[in-house]
Amino acid sequence: MSAGEVAGLPAMALRKAPVQIFGSGTGGRAGLTESAAAYETLLKMAAAGEITLDVDPVPLSGVEKASAHPDGGRRLVFVP
Repeated sequence: MSAGEVAGLPAMALRKAPVQIFGSGTGGRAGLTESAAAYETLLKMAAAGEITLDVDPVPLSGVEKASAHPDGGRRLVFVP
């Protein structure tokens, strides 16, 4: 909102590529301590099954195969 309350974008700009909007709200970025605490909470919620992450875990041994055969845009997460 610091640049204005309205963002004029051509509709085609939203159709051509995935769009992600990041922000931290009024007052700027959160400090490192607050960000770390929020991230820790997020990880605990994911580990407890309270939220789900739409990812495909791939073992590190499968990196070459996974990069040669993308699966339609799902996010790959390489795990040991």
